[in-house]
Amino acid sequence: GNPIPTAAGRLPPTPGVPLASLEPGQGGVLQRVHPESNEVLHFLAARHITPGVALQVQGINKADQLWSVRVGRRSEWIAQGVADRLIVLSDQIHG
Repeated sequence: GNPIPTAAGRLPPTPGVPLASLEPGQGGVLQRVHPESNEVLHFLAARHITPGVALQVQGINKADQLWSVRVGRRSEWIAQGVADRLIVLSDQIHG
């Protein structure tokens, strides 16, 4: 889930990067969706893309802003705007 602000109204640091920042062949585990919207959450739930699921970028079609993403043994096409919201703990992050 999303972090909860402290009593001072600050958000604690959270690990992760947007899926959209990864290159084909890179992946990570979905930590959260930010910002959330009912429409995006329903879209993801229908495709079994939920926190804890491993995702891997397979390809990016820059012309129409679609991302091919491996989810388990299957591939899904998602829009750039959705890839921007998927915060993953990338296997490319060190430290």
